[in-house]
Amino acid sequence: MSTKKRKSTRSSTTKMESKLDDIMMNYINEIIKICFDEYSYKFSYRIESTSNKSMILHINIDNIHLNESASLSGNFIKDENFNSTITYVESQMGYRVGTFLVYIFMYISLLINVDEIKLENETDNPLRSTKGIYDMFEPINIYDEREIYNYLKSYFNDYDNLEEIHGSNAETIKHNLSHNFFFLKMKEEYENFDDIPEDLKNDIMTEEILRRNEGQMIYNVKSNSLPKIKNKIYELVKYANSINASDNPWNLNAYKNLKKKEMLGGKKRRHAKYKTMKYKTMKYKKTK
Repeated sequence: MSTKKRKSTRSSTTKMESKLDDIMMNYINEIIKICFDEYSYKFSYRIESTSNKSMILHINIDNIHLNESASLSGNFIKDENFNSTITYVESQMGYRVGTFLVYIFMYISLLINVDEIKLENETDNPLRSTKGIYDMFEPINIYDEREIYNYLKSYFNDYDNLEEIHGSNAETIKHNLSHNFFFLKMKEEYENFDDIPEDLKNDIMTEEILRRNEGQMIYNVKSNSLPKIKNKIYELVKYANSINASDNPWNLNAYKNLKKKEMLGGKKRRHAKYKTMKYKTMKYKKTK
């Protein structure tokens, strides 16, 4: 494995940054090496210390031959609580590589012992993402479900007469409801709120709760969080390996080799001594 170095602008690193750097070198580089082909994909990461209590991590997986990449950025802040936040995630590669990076960031966060993991759900379909890429998160603020149910039912049934019933407030009500895509979709299909199937009502309520939270979501770390996220990663890689497609970016035996080598919790591997640096690019040998 070769590593390109960029000289650090800091004379020393914090203990927190050194621990994060060790995690990236010991665990994450090895996981990526097993999952993606060395001849087609390049893995890199960058750590920025913004203060003695916070730092930013950037992760990238780039297709060497095609103009495709997957990237994630997140920060770690040690205040009253130690928390991490996913600030950006995007993937052009498909095959759930973006979800993989979210799970990897959560795994890193747990290894560095955060208390909670946060994000802002700014996807084009927030409701769908709560069942997919952000399925382990929940809205940061909890609201009374009965109040939300009555709120949605009232405006759903009166939607065509909001101006007549609510006067000058009708414009504000419509503006708020316009952010609930699923509400408007159900309005096209049903006349009365009570006619909507229960599972679809729950989707409308979830989207309304997300709207009130302005997309802010949280994962509160529990005693079983680490084995849970490990299983999530295993399940995702197993699913990716089941897809038979010529452009599938995953190594064919990624799941088998992850399980075999226990990359998510086996014995700690010996590695060359690296000094923490601002930028590292990993080129790795092909997994046998």
